[in-house]
Amino acid sequence: MKYLYYCIIGLFLNLSITQAQPDSTYTSLESLFKNPQNVYRLNLKSKNLKTLPLRIWQLKNLEVLDLSFNDLTALPASIGKLTKLKVINLQFNKLNTLPDAIGQLKSLEKLDLTHNKIMSLPISFGQLKKLQALDLSNNQLQSLPQSFGQLDGLKSLRLDFNKFKVFPLSISQLKNLQELFFTDNQLNRLPSNIIRLRNLQELYLANNQLIKLPDEIGQLKNLQEFGVINNKLTTLPSSIGQLQNLRWMFLNLNQLKVLPDNIGQLQNLTWLTVMGCKLTSIPKNIGQLKNLKDLNLYENKLKKLPLSLAKLQKLNYLNVERNQLTSLPHNIGLLKNLEVLALSQNALKTLPSSISQLKDLERLYLTANDLKVFPEVITKLKRLEKLDLAFNQIKQLPPQVKNLSNLILLDLRENLLSADEQKKIKQWLPDCRVSFK
Repeated sequence: MKYLYYCIIGLFLNLSITQAQPDSTYTSLESLFKNPQNVYRLNLKSKNLKTLPLRIWQLKNLEVLDLSFNDLTALPASIGKLTKLKVINLQFNKLNTLPDAIGQLKSLEKLDLTHNKIMSLPISFGQLKKLQALDLSNNQLQSLPQSFGQLDGLKSLRLDFNKFKVFPLSISQLKNLQELFFTDNQLNRLPSNIIRLRNLQELYLANNQLIKLPDEIGQLKNLQEFGVINNKLTTLPSSIGQLQNLRWMFLNLNQLKVLPDNIGQLQNLTWLTVMGCKLTSIPKNIGQLKNLKDLNLYENKLKKLPLSLAKLQKLNYLNVERNQLTSLPHNIGLLKNLEVLALSQNALKTLPSSISQLKDLERLYLTANDLKVFPEVITKLKRLEKLDLAFNQIKQLPPQVKNLSNLILLDLRENLLSADEQKKIKQWLPDCRVSFK
């Protein structure tokens, strides 16, 4: 996951007050106003400021302003005269409102207002036509002004951890928006007009109360990342299969029992996680996801996996832990690029012989299954580095285990291995850290 939004204004966090001349730095407000026309970047981070000097308007050429981690409760109206400002960082203050003059900052491109107490935005906010990145996370917002939809230049918007119960319709007017993060609010539905966000590439809606998604969501043709973790979804619309550019999809902690039959149409999908849901089966056409590399189905109610799973030739990570599997597909060995196979906390009694074909497998997790006999097929996995067999009923290991020359960690806790057997295993694997207790 890119998550570049966490660093959206990081480029100016450590900037100092500088003049046009290199290496000249202002260290106090007193000296600042001696040559106000030469100040381009101003860093007042963590200065315990409660107010800004009214004379700040004198800094006519100021482009970057960092006021983060202070105690500001308001901004002076004179800030609107800093018409060359491009970047403002106001995170971690005590602002509960913004002055109308904020709309006069015609050059503003990036604005960070995270971790304040802002309850509303002024109507003038819509005048910030050049604004590209806006972070309003961790505030007290319940709505946005209608003028918000006039932010034609906005590409990245974060509204995480606010108090929205209704999705603001003005957001749907942001025709150039590419990234929308709306996690940790109280949404129970998305409006159908979200399809107006034709350029949207990333949409994250985790930790809301969404019951369903609109059928129109399939029309977000440019969507590449989609996350709805920890909502109340019971189904996904079939239109989800139309998201041909989707690469990452996160569906964890919902009430999903099935996935859409046409999920195989997501030809560019590389990462799919459906952890902590109620899946009882996987669609057969999942094998059509030719670019899938990471499939996480941890903690569902799966009793078997489809044979078509073996068609996922690019898969390098498969997690089906905490399900109800009693066996694996006999052709699982066709997953030639698999590096991690997590099978813990199922009811497996044995492994198919084709496992030996997983030549790139490095980690195999089999904790808490019903294994009474060590599966000898494991000894064919020459690249194996970590093997977890804890909490089974294994009494002995075959001598061929010494063939696992790359094994670094072997977990055999809570099995039925005698002291003599443990001693032999240590002799067979002198360079491996083996856990018996």
